Amino acid sequence: MRLRELASTIRSKNAGVDLITFDILFPSEEAYRRACRSPVLTPEALCRLLGIGPDSLYCFVHFDPARAIKFTVRRRRPAGSPGETDVFGTQQYGPLLDLEVEPAGAPPAAMSEVAPPAPAAAAPAAVRPLGCGARAGRGGSSHGDGHSGLE
Repeated sequence: MRLRELASTIRSKNAGVDLITFDILFPSEEAYRRACRSPVLTPEALCRLLGIGPDSLYCFVHFDPARAIKFTVRRRRPAGSPGETDVFGTQQYGPLLDLEVEPAGAPPAAMSEVAPPAPAAAAPAAVRPLGCGARAGRGGSSHGDGHSGLE
């Protein structure tokens, strides 16, 4: 079954200037648990899918109260900068739609989560809290090919 058939919402959006966050929400506990067990929805598999290195994955969580899988990645370029192609980060979820999720009853995949990095010791004064219980202040670079918006 494709992820777009299993999930009720798949979206991406800005999470500040340097980050894009992805939300995958499920209509039932069964669908959520099935997705959590899938090897295509691990941090490692998502990095491969999006063509980013593990250092570009800011955080990855299974959020049980909302039956959601959430993850945040660093942008290649800050939102709105020259050459950046998706100012709001809303076009980045496309590769997730056709992911084949394991059939019901498949053995569980290794569960791993990526915690956001600890705040920098000398963070700039304008640092604001973001999702995932972390602080921003570092992130995307000003280089890259500018096609996907992801680092």
